[in-house]
Amino acid sequence: MSAASARMTPIRTTPVHITMVTGGPFPALGGAEIQALRLAKALKESGYQIEIMCLNAAGAQKRNEFVDSIPVHRVGVFTFSTPGGKHRLGSLSSFPAVFTTMLRRKPRPHLIHLHLLTRATLAAALAGRFMGIPVIAKLGNSGRRFDFRQIRETYFEGALLAYLFKQSISAFIAPSSAVSADLLNEGIKVKDIVSIPNGVDLEYFSREAAAPSEAPPGFTFVYTGTLKKKKNLHILIEAFAKAQADAGGRLNLIIVGDGPERRTLETLAAEHHLTGRITFAGGHQDVRPWLSLADAFVLPSEAEGLPNALMEAMAFSLPAIATGVGGSLELIDPARSSFASPPGRFYEARHGILVTPGDIQGLAGALTKMAENAERNRVLGESARRHIEENYTLTNIAKKYEELYQSLI
Repeated sequence: MSAASARMTPIRTTPVHITMVTGGPFPALGGAEIQALRLAKALKESGYQIEIMCLNAAGAQKRNEFVDSIPVHRVGVFTFSTPGGKHRLGSLSSFPAVFTTMLRRKPRPHLIHLHLLTRATLAAALAGRFMGIPVIAKLGNSGRRFDFRQIRETYFEGALLAYLFKQSISAFIAPSSAVSADLLNEGIKVKDIVSIPNGVDLEYFSREAAAPSEAPPGFTFVYTGTLKKKKNLHILIEAFAKAQADAGGRLNLIIVGDGPERRTLETLAAEHHLTGRITFAGGHQDVRPWLSLADAFVLPSEAEGLPNALMEAMAFSLPAIATGVGGSLELIDPARSSFASPPGRFYEARHGILVTPGDIQGLAGALTKMAENAERNRVLGESARRHIEENYTLTNIAKKYEELYQSLI
């Protein structure tokens, strides 16, 4: 928090009004949206006036409502697109809709807090700059999926959007050291980067708080999150098929979540004759019942910022297998700044097992290894829980945001 501390001002005694802006529908099962809601609730408990502004494609949801006691305002937009690629138009109408809505909002917020970089969040940022309101932006990914890289590849005017974001943001929030490094490489000044990780509600994500569930026979792995290409779930299914053969058919895999890759993944599971061993549970706001069924957690992503799903599983005392990318590496082995493993190999780290993204054989070996040693898994799970307790409690993370807010308003 050095960047924030350097700009500290006395704490205000009047309520502070914060508008959080997401680039899509809300609520949603994505990590950014989930983290926004949890942070909003924690800040509200500290006396902040919090609202969330999001998009409402084709009027599919109520314009105004409360979600878990947080007021949500949805901006109506029309969506249209051309097939994939750099020239995908997406929702061009979101920009003027969000910009004008932000200008008309009464009362005006003291600060605008963006979650991810999109056309919609840029509109809010420019409106904030026009009104003289400080704007901060929390980024979500690193490496190949780094937010600035994504907007350049997604939008035909991506280079312009990136430039305007840099001109409009008072502080960029980096949830992991990998995101901080990407921001520096992007040309963002050190003084404008603030390191604040995601937070976990430890009382909520604990085995004691979850309803007991009857686990299926055998050893059960679980994945929670969106079903998108960047999550490499096709790699997980291929690796699981190999591990299943090595383990004599006693392994189970539960995939909790939904997304555009679901049908493809279900087909792949069927091709490997794993329909009875791989369960597609669909999307769920509360993933604790599924975590309670599992013996271990697995996250095979090609890129991550600081994955909520992995943090939640670690808080649940589950041993984890993850790719050594972005914030996943930081969570599993904090002492490492980078990770590389020979093809077909895996690495037993401090709080779990690390594998290289896309390495089917390496991931298969890690799955087999974890299913063999119950005592080692218990130690890893306890270590993972302590790591989250010491570094990622939602209460402490909310306090860091309070310090940043107060330094800017």
